[in-house]
Amino acid sequence: MLQEAEQQNKDLQANLKQCRLQVKAMKKVIAKYSDEINSFEVKTIPELKAFVNPEDAAVKKVAEKLKVEFQNKSGKEYAAQFLPVLSLAAFHFVSSLEVIGADLPVSFWFTPSDVLELGAADAFDRVIFLCSLLTNLGESAKVHVLEVESGIRHPVVITQNAEKIVLYDPFPPANYVSGETQAEALSKFSLAGKPYKKSLFEFNAVNYEEFGE
Repeated sequence: MLQEAEQQNKDLQANLKQCRLQVKAMKKVIAKYSDEINSFEVKTIPELKAFVNPEDAAVKKVAEKLKVEFQNKSGKEYAAQFLPVLSLAAFHFVSSLEVIGADLPVSFWFTPSDVLELGAADAFDRVIFLCSLLTNLGESAKVHVLEVESGIRHPVVITQNAEKIVLYDPFPPANYVSGETQAEALSKFSLAGKPYKKSLFEFNAVNYEEFGE
């Protein structure tokens, strides 16, 4: 029994070593072709808007899953009045994804299907997925890219209804704030202790807007 466990441990260590070598090799390959990859991943405004897709099959799958979970837990048929509850569930779902991309030498964009398959996403893929998901559920949502006092640019999702504006940041440590106006919600936002400085641009499947200095 002990020998079998030792052999399993050796096999596990060997597999782990091989995986690390493969990751190291892939990073070198990616770095070698980084210029070509980055040029391909640059997106136009129409392409950026197209990323927000509430009708994407993966987005619809998650939206339906959240509705079923709500009905099972509450015993109530889902209706529009429960949208705030579903929106918060969508935020928690996207926030729970693993973090990737910080150490990759290239820019990249993942589709919602890619995100679900990997169970992981970077900051931009998270907000695009969340914006698509919230729109599918019935929210008026948009991706909003802002800058904090340290100069770091960061994407969030903003929703608007008759009662309030909600700003969602699904990137760990995930957080959300709200206000009666967009300006109030933004003023409450901070990233790693750095307060909001200014807005850069925002978009969804229909609109794109840039903000001046």
